[in-house]
Amino acid sequence: MREGVKGMLKGIYFFPGKCYNGLRLRMHKFRVGKKFSSTGRIAIINHGNKSRIGEDVTIHSGWRANPIGCGSRTILRVLRGGTLEIGNHVGMSNVAITCRERVVIDDYALIGSGVKIYDTDFHSLDPAVRMRLAPKVPAKSRAVHIGAFSFIGAGSFILKGSQIGVGSIIGAGSVVAGKIPDWQIWAGNPARFIREIPVEERGNVEAILEKLENEADANA
Repeated sequence: MREGVKGMLKGIYFFPGKCYNGLRLRMHKFRVGKKFSSTGRIAIINHGNKSRIGEDVTIHSGWRANPIGCGSRTILRVLRGGTLEIGNHVGMSNVAITCRERVVIDDYALIGSGVKIYDTDFHSLDPAVRMRLAPKVPAKSRAVHIGAFSFIGAGSFILKGSQIGVGSIIGAGSVVAGKIPDWQIWAGNPARFIREIPVEERGNVEAILEKLENEADANA
């Protein structure tokens, strides 16, 4: 009985954000999967044409949704030619994503409050170009890939070209600009290796991954 009441209250809590954000995402040409949940208002800019959000994804936006003080709103910004792919069962709060090329977040990843994910430098590293003393050239961009079951701690920056492995953890406030192998903990600015995550701390994740891979092969 108590669980039923909790479920009903949860549904009421998520209903306004689910309707508002779900509708706006679709208006901005995102493909949105089933069981999408959301609170607050997501800022959306989508000039791409292949961006998608998987099933059972939860996106919080606004200080009421996550009052720990890291970021005040979720911003999904896909520039012309870019692609944002968010897998199934992903959760994020007050996350800012700018995608010029490609950002992929795999299944079951959790993105903490105030995390920034950028696959571009935004501006040229050449000061003459920045000051308009030389011909304008595009800023460098490289795809970002965040692996399944990974966890990105609050306030972290994930920069262009970063690859975060399956099940890995990024400590709060870290700056990542490279490749993080599977099942490792990294933290700091720049992020550095802390330790491996032992097999006994991985739960049944590897069995779930094997099942997902088999399902993908069957649907191929």
